[in-house]
Parts: sequence; C-alpha cells; structure tokens
Amino acid sequence: MEEIGEVSFRALVSRSLFQRSSGNKLSYVMHDLVHDLAKFVSGEFCFWLEANNSHNITGKTRHLGYLQSQDAFQKLEGIYEAKSLRTFLPLNLNLSRRSALFFSLLSKKVLHKLLPMLTCLRVLSLSRYCYITELPDSIGNLKYLRLLDLSFTGIKWLPNSTCKLYNLQRLALTDRKDLIELPANMHNLRNLSHLDLAGTNIKEIPVHVSKLKQCERSEDALEARLKEKNQLEGLWLEWSINSGDSRKEREVLEKLQPHTNLKELTIKNYGGTAFPFWLVERSSLSNIVCLCLSNCKYCISLPPLGQLHSLKDLSITGFYAVETIGPEFYGSDGLATKPFESLQTLRFKEMVEWEEWFPFENDIEGRAFPCLQELYVENCPKLTKHLPQPSFL
Repeated sequence: MEEIGEVSFRALVSRSLFQRSSGNKLSYVMHDLVHDLAKFVSGEFCFWLEANNSHNITGKTRHLGYLQSQDAFQKLEGIYEAKSLRTFLPLNLNLSRRSALFFSLLSKKVLHKLLPMLTCLRVLSLSRYCYITELPDSIGNLKYLRLLDLSFTGIKWLPNSTCKLYNLQRLALTDRKDLIELPANMHNLRNLSHLDLAGTNIKEIPVHVSKLKQCERSEDALEARLKEKNQLEGLWLEWSINSGDSRKEREVLEKLQPHTNLKELTIKNYGGTAFPFWLVERSSLSNIVCLCLSNCKYCISLPPLGQLHSLKDLSITGFYAVETIGPEFYGSDGLATKPFESLQTLRFKEMVEWEEWFPFENDIEGRAFPCLQELYVENCPKLTKHLPQPSFL
C-alpha cells in the first residue's frame, strides 16, 4: 500500500499538482488554484477548522485539519457531529523550531472526552501539544488507528492499552526525553512498521518488536541508536522498496548496528552488494544465536559468518548473485579457527545461480560444522560442482 501511495504521489508531483516548498525541502505545497479545486471536489468530506466555524462540521466529515494555538474545548466541540472522522490533524507552521514558544495547548477535555469517541480514526496527531503528559486508557478503543504522532509532546509513558492498537503502522515519539521505556506488550502491534524514537532516552525495547522500516537516510538510521539498546534481543530489518542505490543502502545498514547483546537478527530485501563492517566483525555479533538473511539479491558473496561462535541457526535465502561459496564464508582466521562451531541448523534456499560450495580449507579433522544436525538445500538448481564432504552431518 505504501509503495502504491508513493508512486501516486510522485505522479501528482510530475503533473505539478504538488510542488516542493521553498521554505522546507522536505515539504510540498499546492498552488492556490489547485488548492481551491481540491477543496471544491472534497466537499463536506474534508474540513478546515477555524475559530468560529466548528458548527459547520457534519456527519459526512472524514478529515479534519486546523492550525494549532491555545485550543480550548469550545473550538473543537463541533467534532461530536463527525462520528466517522478518519483524520485528526492539527498543523504547526513552525515545525523547524523547537522553542517552547512554538508549542501549543490542547484542552484535557478534548483528550479525555472527545477523542475517545472518534472510534473510526485512522490518523491522530497530537504533535507539539507540549502539556500532554499522558494518554487516556481509552486510546486502546481506537482500533482502526494507523498513525499516532506524539512527537514533541510531554508524554512520559504510554498506557498498556496502546498495545491494543492492532492496526497501528506508525508511532512517532520524537524528542520525548522523559520517555524511558515502552509497554511490555508492544509485540502485539503486528502491523507496526515505523517506530520513531529519535531524541528519546529509551534504552530498552521489548523483545520481538520487529518489521520496522523506512530509515531512508543514514542520518535517520543513526538516530535510532540501536547500538545503545543493550536489552534488545531480537531485531528485524526489512527494506520495503529497493532504492537502486547500493552505496546508500549499505550506509543505512552500517548505521543500524545493534548492541552486542543481540541474539536474533533478520535482514530482508537489503539492496547493497556487500554487508557492512559490523556484520562481518566477530565481536559485533558475539551473542547472535539465530540469523536470517533473505532476498539480498545484489550481494555477490556471503559474509564470514563462520566466525560467529554463538550462532546455532542460520538461514540464507534469495542470494541470486552468489555463484560460489568459498573461504570467505568460513572466516578469516585461517587454520586456527573452528568455523561454525555451534551451528546446529543450516538452510540454503532460492540460490538460483549457486554452482559450487568449497569446503573449509584443509579441514582434515572436520573442524567446520562440528555440531551441525540439519542441512537444508532448496531450489538451488545449479549446485552440481564442488560440495563439502558429508562428514560434518
């Protein structure tokens, strides 16, 4: 769905229906004529709230926006009519500035009485309402919510009911320095694909919070500070769209280096031709037990995974450019090493160009794969030449 949305947006930009903002290169604006046309076509479905027009909100209103200020309940009470509202989007014209002068106030009555009634909401932004320090438990009733933006607020903790937002795809907590932990049941948010923790002091992420996507720039990846998350045990890194820029994707993955305490790691749809330093350095993943590398179709060789002494389960799928597996796979320590000394299960799948698998050099004593119990090779049609001797099975 995101890919379709991006293609559609780019088509609108190419037709000049949207233009890049001169003041903020990350933003786009409409020409006045296009804006007037869009406003006319949207009719009652989209509503721009101003100081004294909330009485014009109807049951047909689906998307609501307004400029933030000191927003009292009286300004917003007309929303009661829009029980099928999908979007609640206050906007702040000073997004590039963080001074308290540019933060707004929102009536607690709106937060605790009005918003929980809007059970059809898909998008809820409370960004820059700095005096919001907590969410009501009723936030969990917004079952259809897909985006929740709490960046630049005063939120200090999230209620456990947040974990009932099963359709939530994006959660923004930017610049919440007082926020130090997330609810333990965050793993229930199966559709969560964007979790923005930049500027927070969260040191611990619940195990198996996965499928987080869209670090498009290496700077964004660095802000995630994964290397500091010493309680993180499971991590899933997935690319939803291939950028076509191998160097850029490698730079992003380089900055996503996890803490050495990590035990389970999945990397999927990575578009680089080689892996970053931390994945080939033994000390960086010294505690990794389970590793899955999937659909890294531009990588021309496998990283030296034989050095990972704690690794027990290894799955390699969809490396379409790999033709041979040789000494690089076992590691660089030569005859002194014991490659894959703890590995119990090894899977290769969808390696359609793979032709040869060379054994560990001079492995007379069977030092490689001493604990291997299961070996799976699926859909590798060209693997007909060199193969290791089956002594390690």
